[in-house]
Amino acid sequence: MPNPFSPFGPANPVQFAGRSVEVAELTTRLDSTIAGIPQHSAIMGERGIGKTSILRKFEQIAYDKNCIVCRVDLHPGIRDLEQLLLNLHEELRRACIGYYGSLGRQFENIRNFLETYSVTIPVVGGGIERARQVSLETSFRDRLLTIWSKVKERSSAVAVMIDEAERLTEIDGALEYLRNTYSRLGENHALYCLMISGKTGLFQKVTEAFSPLERFFQPITLLPFTEAEITDVIDKATSQSGIVFDGQVKREIITDSEGQPYVVQVFGYCLHDAAVSAGAQTVTKALLQSTRPRIQRMLQTQLFDRRILEGIGRSRQKLRIVRSLARARQDAFSFKEVEKITGVRKKHGLGVYLTQLVESGCLRKDASTGQYCFFMRIFKEFAANRVVSMSVG
Repeated sequence: MPNPFSPFGPANPVQFAGRSVEVAELTTRLDSTIAGIPQHSAIMGERGIGKTSILRKFEQIAYDKNCIVCRVDLHPGIRDLEQLLLNLHEELRRACIGYYGSLGRQFENIRNFLETYSVTIPVVGGGIERARQVSLETSFRDRLLTIWSKVKERSSAVAVMIDEAERLTEIDGALEYLRNTYSRLGENHALYCLMISGKTGLFQKVTEAFSPLERFFQPITLLPFTEAEITDVIDKATSQSGIVFDGQVKREIITDSEGQPYVVQVFGYCLHDAAVSAGAQTVTKALLQSTRPRIQRMLQTQLFDRRILEGIGRSRQKLRIVRSLARARQDAFSFKEVEKITGVRKKHGLGVYLTQLVESGCLRKDASTGQYCFFMRIFKEFAANRVVSMSVG
């Protein structure tokens, strides 16, 4: 049987486990949309916390409720609002064509309309003219209203999901435009449900300029798994494999993973492989101990090393900060303690360096206490060894 754990991509909706509270809330919002009161969401959390996995689960739920689902991945080539709207329009149109194409010949007229309802770009002098005859910025809402008028007969709502939404903050006015557009669509009884996902603090750069954003998107922040959720993930993944994890192993995974979904998947993947290779039906503590080197290597290459390299970059000061904090006995540090331990002062730009280390995922900042810590204890141990040989600048 294939390994039921998946550290290489988002969880299969069939194997999805945990997040029952978040899934229930998203389902309630979708039901509200279907009932005529559209609600929208922002899924936020750090890298590897499971944002894309919950999007895939929501996609399945929306399909089961007879919704058209459009998933959009933003690529680096989308640099302005017009390109963004063109991408959204075409992805939505393709999703609708696929939905109505599966319904049979009785809906062929709708499918034919959708196939011809593309955004045309005039060709001038053998090249693509940048300015369109009718700007999508002014016609986008009307186009979505037209699409809804065609598909509402057999679709209960349209769910539009945008992953990697950090790119939206790099496009001037994009989040505000989407908020205004989808608000007006709701006022016109077009049942669109918009969901975006991105890192914690997604709205930080734009909230002051446009405070209604967070109210409109109703953010849900994904936190590390609880102990019960980790157990649920392991039990659901192994329920049909014939291999079980004993209670002591589960407790060690709970402790070492600190609830990080990706790390839980790495533990499960390596241990399942080890059990199959050994012909064992039960993953015991002894098997866990013998598999730890592989688990550590996988975490280093797939997760830890990238955070260190992206976080420190070519900055001597950030290298000094990470090196000093990794060697410290304590796990959490106030700003003053970071100054004392590292020798890097506020006037030297310590606040900026710490913010960059948090954004890269090397450090966390506790919103309630203002203290900093490494994002995992086992990552702190890795960092202490990794930075010894590093040189920058």
